[in-house]
Amino acid sequence: MRQIEVSTEVFAAIWSRRHEGEDDENTILHRILNKAPQQPANEAKVATTTPLGEFEMIGKVRWVDDIMTALRMLGGEATLTDIYDAVRIRRKTGGRSVTREYKATIRRTLEDHSSDSANHRAEDLFALVGRGVWAIR
Repeated sequence: MRQIEVSTEVFAAIWSRRHEGEDDENTILHRILNKAPQQPANEAKVATTTPLGEFEMIGKVRWVDDIMTALRMLGGEATLTDIYDAVRIRRKTGGRSVTREYKATIRRTLEDHSSDSANHRAEDLFALVGRGVWAIR
């Protein structure tokens, strides 16, 4: 398979158009470009769900959804700085608001959804794995 280099903005734009079950850029681009994905004959199709168990997002996308997607794009674990950048780009390319306090919103959302935080109050989705490093649980 060939490799191409793209900017972070283009990478985020590709992933912002992801549908459930699409686990790589090639699959997403096949659909966007109206090309049938090539699947090896011996590979069975397997139904997949996202870590949130969500279906394709219809309507309002929450901060937690964008954070989860950003962490997936970053390999499942990332520093706060990388999460900030990926979420900001994802929200902008998706036409969603990015407030002046977006970094505080991201931190609060991570803490709200992590049993590693004293502020935990929602589904346990994220793990604090190091100083300023978060991962998908």
